[in-house]
Amino acid sequence: MKPPAVLPCAAALAFAAAAFAGEPGEISAGGLAAQAGQSMAGVRLTLKRHPANGRVKELLVADRATVDDGGIVRVDGRIRLMEFDENGATNSVAAGRDGFYDPSRNYAECHGPVAFIRPGIVLTGTNLTWNSAINVLRIETNAVLRIDRGGRSAVDAFD
Repeated sequence: MKPPAVLPCAAALAFAAAAFAGEPGEISAGGLAAQAGQSMAGVRLTLKRHPANGRVKELLVADRATVDDGGIVRVDGRIRLMEFDENGATNSVAAGRDGFYDPSRNYAECHGPVAFIRPGIVLTGTNLTWNSAINVLRIETNAVLRIDRGGRSAVDAFD
């Protein structure tokens, strides 16, 4: 599922949140080993916390997932990688289907249609890689970038 062609930023973030709404269960990174081999539904995995106040900074949310013996979380269905500011507001959402998260490398991949939504930016395409350790998100193919600058020229976005 991808957002419509023209969608203001706040609406795009709300779209991404609503598209993947549910009541998932929280799993800690330390609890992954105990989940090895088990299929889980409605997964919420805290990836990072803000050092100043302990609030969630990065969160993985998935419809269904299985943790293999190596600790890799394999996702079947919808997946969201979310980033929050220190006050708990959503900074960005990366959404896709079917992929994996490797906690030892802070690395994730999604295969198929994907979207990255951040205030002022909607990036869609196919196949996403995300390296949290170096803070790089890449959409591999068919990338389309939409910039919403509140009526200003898109060229102004680069000033």
